[in-house]
Amino acid sequence: MPFTTDDGPEIYYETTGDPKNPAIVLIAGASAQLIWWRDEFVQKLLDRGLFVIRLDNRDVGKSAKIGGPNDIERAYQVRDMADDVCRVLDALAIAKAHIVGQSLGGIISQLMAITRPERVRSMVLFYTVPAFAMEYLTEEILQSVVNRPAPVAAPSTLTREQTIEEFVERERATSSTGYAFDEVWMRDYVTACVDRGYCPGGVQRQAQAAIAIGDLRPDLKNLTLPTAVIHGKDDRLLKVDGGFDIGRLVQSAELHIYPGMGHEFPQPLWDEFIDIIVRTAGRTA
Repeated sequence: MPFTTDDGPEIYYETTGDPKNPAIVLIAGASAQLIWWRDEFVQKLLDRGLFVIRLDNRDVGKSAKIGGPNDIERAYQVRDMADDVCRVLDALAIAKAHIVGQSLGGIISQLMAITRPERVRSMVLFYTVPAFAMEYLTEEILQSVVNRPAPVAAPSTLTREQTIEEFVERERATSSTGYAFDEVWMRDYVTACVDRGYCPGGVQRQAQAAIAIGDLRPDLKNLTLPTAVIHGKDDRLLKVDGGFDIGRLVQSAELHIYPGMGHEFPQPLWDEFIDIIVRTAGRTA
């Protein structure tokens, strides 16, 4: 199986398509595994002439776990996760790629563009924020992440079925108001995640890394790479204000706000998303 082979934590990745085509990296959010990027969506990118790279961020899926299931303290920074993406590109001998990130993956993308601009050709950000600041956080995320109490029972004591149900309900709580919740796919996805490599401690460590990102807004002002920002007006985790501010700060950014869209990736909008991604990639010199 394809893993990074340098001295850093092993990062699992998969590639699809013709490596002679322009490379695009899909970076998932907190707790999400690479299979979150559905095969049907990937095929649409392939049909538009792109070489698709998906990876499991550290602490999820098949990538290295940076602690045990009940270790919830921050063990690394988001900058380290951005370096992981660069290490995957190194393993593939790719100097520079288009980057698409959602939620925490969008923060990783921003840090790549800021700290490793020579590796990023264009950037598309889905429902993310430039800082883990109070003005961008909803009550849901304050309760689930920032103010989350220490667990009464260790996550590892949950049965497989209980873990799946808790995971599905968490996703349902952040779904769109204007688009139907795809419960059949979500349950299949969550079940695959639990069986593939679910690490409760890793979810919390990723969240702790996100909380500590600092304020990226001063650095975003200096970015000139082709960028598109996509955010749901009805996001119940990260407020749409975060999307507005990134779109305002990055000099060359397009901004796309969707009423009724929550903290998810509604299938009826995929074709629009693909057009935005391809158009943004096409703006590179």
